[in-house]
Amino acid sequence: MVAFILGRASWGATYGLGGIWYGFACGLGLLVLGLTLARPMRALALYTVPDVLEMRYRSKTIRLLAALLSLLALVGILGAQVWAASAIFEAIGLPGTAGAVLATLVFIVYTAFSGLWAVALTDFVQIIIGSVGIFVAVVLGLIKMGGINGLKNALEGIQGLPQPASSYFSLTSLGASLLALTLLATVMYTLIGQDFY
Repeated sequence: MVAFILGRASWGATYGLGGIWYGFACGLGLLVLGLTLARPMRALALYTVPDVLEMRYRSKTIRLLAALLSLLALVGILGAQVWAASAIFEAIGLPGTAGAVLATLVFIVYTAFSGLWAVALTDFVQIIIGSVGIFVAVVLGLIKMGGINGLKNALEGIQGLPQPASSYFSLTSLGASLLALTLLATVMYTLIGQDFY
């Protein structure tokens, strides 16, 4: 969740309202998962994609390959989470490297003691805290900027923006190809995320 909030904040800074599509894709993926695959996966009492693939294709090789591919993806995701956590710790005064080490230790300890259930529970708590925090931050930010018009005026005064200031208020500021890729990749990832089941 920490990586999601910081990562999407960077998309908002780059694409404006168009940055909302990643969050939308996550929600859409969870909805599709809940309406299609979650119940059958839980009925099988299998919680990992490699387990399902081994059962379906009766192949330990397929299971091993799927596990290795999942490991590669999860290392990248964990790296993003450690980076995001270290940025938060740095913002509150702890050096970035120390924050990264602390975050990594916390991730390892609570996962080792509680397993995937701990991940699901902390995701749930983080979503609630993050959702409330984002809402409060948006309201406070708009108040400080003088509303939407104040924000528009401030953007027009900033040199070197990644795109024209007017594009920040467009839902299609990502462009068609990045929007399609974001929707497709994020929904597909959500359908195979073990912790989502």
